Amino acid sequence: MLSRAVVTRLKDRLVRQRRNTGRINKRTSSVIDVALIVLADGRPRAYSEIFEEAVKQKLVSASANAKTWYNSLQEYIQRRTAEGRQALIMQDVDRRFRLNHPADDWPEPKTALPAARKIPNADALCAALRATSRGLDPAAFEIAVCDAFEGLGYAARHLGGHAAPDGYIDAPLGQLGYRAMLECKTSHDSDIRGPYAAEAAKYVNDYDAQYAALVVPSFGGDVLLARELKTHHVSAWEVADLIALLEAGSNPAEMRSLFESGYVQGPVRDLLWERQHGKAKRVAVVCDILLATAQAAQSTALGSPKDAPLLDEDAAMLTVDSSLVAQGAHVPCTRDDVRAAFAHLCDPLVGLAMFVDGGRGIVVCAP
Repeated sequence: MLSRAVVTRLKDRLVRQRRNTGRINKRTSSVIDVALIVLADGRPRAYSEIFEEAVKQKLVSASANAKTWYNSLQEYIQRRTAEGRQALIMQDVDRRFRLNHPADDWPEPKTALPAARKIPNADALCAALRATSRGLDPAAFEIAVCDAFEGLGYAARHLGGHAAPDGYIDAPLGQLGYRAMLECKTSHDSDIRGPYAAEAAKYVNDYDAQYAALVVPSFGGDVLLARELKTHHVSAWEVADLIALLEAGSNPAEMRSLFESGYVQGPVRDLLWERQHGKAKRVAVVCDILLATAQAAQSTALGSPKDAPLLDEDAAMLTVDSSLVAQGAHVPCTRDDVRAAFAHLCDPLVGLAMFVDGGRGIVVCAP
């Protein structure tokens, strides 16, 4: 599922396009934008269903040619693969299209997951990135990038100038801390296509850094650059990636994996998907089911507690999976999900359950 901010930006781009041309552009990129909006709920659809939903949402005209959409979606996936980039849309064995994330058909938790932190000056930081990345002052863009990483929780230092890196960032995570070198490239009106990976990695050893990052307004489809990123162990960031993380209130701990070699766009979407559909949601749903069923089971043994069934990991997995199937889900829970749910319910700060039988199982303490 795409974040609201991403969906809003896609819709705004389509609105601007309509305002300027009077219609949705027939270019494949515009079809992909519409498909991303329609598929944002995570449900797979045939290309015809994507088109029908797009017409229903008034994203395209009913007079548009739906037959071209299947080829556009397939060509997009093939092109992204050839460029060494993660496609945001994938096709399943039934030839349906969906977002390129693991399936999630679990119900929503009864209690909303904790909201992400708000970065107070996120709007100003995003505006500075947009303005300077297409400007004529490279130093201004370097400073805007450093400021953006500062907003995300890093300690950033801008350097710049001749024979020096543009800057570097440190993650203040104690023994888990890490450093990344920054190489920033502006472009007035086009995508970045040059092989700048070696330049980005040039100062890694001199500054005792673990990573190198290349930050640009946007990338073109340069196959050579994709290879260079792997060769020199450089992560490739677009301004849109930093903006998405600022809007999501991300932090250096969850962002570490983004600095691995390659384009960052796909991993950023993975990070945001994990926020809404990952372990936190699974544990919350498991807790909901156990709290709803365990109390009733415990009540059947009143007066003879020795005969009460033990809610251990296996019993919990059977209980949760039965409930999920009854609610139309097809993805089962895992033992790790149940263990994490047990730990959460028995946490002294939560106090909804307690371990029994030497930690083999739990009993629910409150309705």
